[in-house]
Amino acid sequence: MELYIASVEYHTFNRFIMIRLVRLCALSLLALSSLNACHSAADEVQPNILEGTWQLTASGGGITGVVSKMPANIDYRLVFGPNNTYYRYENGTLRETSQYQLPTTADVSEQQQLLLKTTNTPTGEAIFCSYNVTTLSATELEFMTPGGCPMIYEYTRLKSSETVQK
Repeated sequence: MELYIASVEYHTFNRFIMIRLVRLCALSLLALSSLNACHSAADEVQPNILEGTWQLTASGGGITGVVSKMPANIDYRLVFGPNNTYYRYENGTLRETSQYQLPTTADVSEQQQLLLKTTNTPTGEAIFCSYNVTTLSATELEFMTPGGCPMIYEYTRLKSSETVQK
């Protein structure tokens, strides 16, 4: 009789533990899905947030990894316009007009890519240069070349009164 009672108590205890574990797992899954859903709209990269005039404020990286502020006498700007067109200026002189792509990614963990079409190649052939976007907000744009020893570019959005005339 004692063996039967001990067996019933053992099974009841195991059932109690299993129910608690199932509830704990369900609550954990609910909490994780809630955390993933709790991000502001500002955290999401909007395709049109790139449009505007951006001034290069720092660059570097490479083998040394050193990123330096741009000297006051050098003014590099990228202007991203409608229809995926971009303009590249050096000290107020238009150097390139071409196309860009900022593909949207469904996976938040996937690296955002900026593709700039250029003919600045030894053969003059048009290619898309790929950059990993590390920051894209209303005021900051940072991207780097993929791979080891990346080159890093940091831009600040200019107000409309400071933009270059196209």
